[in-house]
Amino acid sequence: MAVEFMCTSFVKRGNDVICGFNFDAPEGLWDYKINCQKNLFFIGIKFAGTLYHVHGVTSEGKYACLPYMNDPDKGKYNRKKNSQRIDLLVDRYLTGEYSYEDVLELNRTKEVINVPSSSIHSHFLAPDGRLLLVEPGLGHMEISRNYDIITNFPIMETLDDLSKPGYGKDRYEIGKKILEKSNDDFSVQDGLSLLEKTKQEGLWATKVSFVYSKKDHAVYFCKNGDFTNVTKHSF
Repeated sequence: MAVEFMCTSFVKRGNDVICGFNFDAPEGLWDYKINCQKNLFFIGIKFAGTLYHVHGVTSEGKYACLPYMNDPDKGKYNRKKNSQRIDLLVDRYLTGEYSYEDVLELNRTKEVINVPSSSIHSHFLAPDGRLLLVEPGLGHMEISRNYDIITNFPIMETLDDLSKPGYGKDRYEIGKKILEKSNDDFSVQDGLSLLEKTKQEGLWATKVSFVYSKKDHAVYFCKNGDFTNVTKHSF
């Protein structure tokens, strides 16, 4: 499954644990669906007859996503025995097959790789608030500060040119500035505002936006960048 999602992901840990995601993709590229279940909210993509859980959050607060990472020379797909595809890490984390500890251990013991012809990185948020960033070919790190944001360039590598289409440096700087200035009262509305300010239009228009609140035990989402029509999904 070749993956191309521009996207923006953030996590803020304060009086509440808030995470949010913008799913940005060309019209008609993916057969995707918003799935609101009793214990799971996710954007699912069907590829070759298989449903993949690509971005979502569980009722217990496990969040994971698959934004595009514009560094295709890193973490290339291979068939080595001691490797782990990053998309399957996300899928199995959201469906409950893997715990946060499992994901951390797999990153320590296996080579985390991309899917064929793709470049991806991921956030993994644990129910207790621990946060892991995974970038195939570059490694993994647990985030100690009370926020994090990723768009479409690698965080664990210094790139010389961030102006190329798809890197999302502008979105990153907008979101980072908001999070840096935020306090422990950062709310769902603050999260939705961040996503609205970083949404995209045109070819890679924002298709789905969602924010999860651990305190509310709920997900708030909207479609096609329409932040005047937000739906609440309570677990």
